[in-house]
Amino acid sequence: MKQTKQKTLILNAVLKREDHPTAEMIYNEIKEECPNISLATVYRNLNTFAENGKIRKIEIPNAKDRFDYMVKTHDHAVCRECGKVINAPSDIVRKPRSLKLDGFKVEDVSILYSGICEECQQKHKQRS
Repeated sequence: MKQTKQKTLILNAVLKREDHPTAEMIYNEIKEECPNISLATVYRNLNTFAENGKIRKIEIPNAKDRFDYMVKTHDHAVCRECGKVINAPSDIVRKPRSLKLDGFKVEDVSILYSGICEECQQKHKQRS
């Protein structure tokens, strides 16, 4: 994969963020520095970086994919109100390669917790 200015900007934008950005968030961050970049280019490169193990793609049901700089196996929690994604400690021992599922080869395990973040909980308390 040839490293271009656009690819470098995209990758660096993910690597410096801890908020698990969407492709749109990355696009909005770098489009001023690289005005000719398209959202499609950002999507394509983020997915390629994830496939190559440089970043981690977090697939969230009924929401936009998020991207994470931390590639080692860990879990996430998503707020069902504001959509915020945070890292969650991985207390479960994972041995995916030893798991037998009717011939299915498990390569990775990802757990996504759903709930309400602290900020949204505070908003509920203030309204009550």
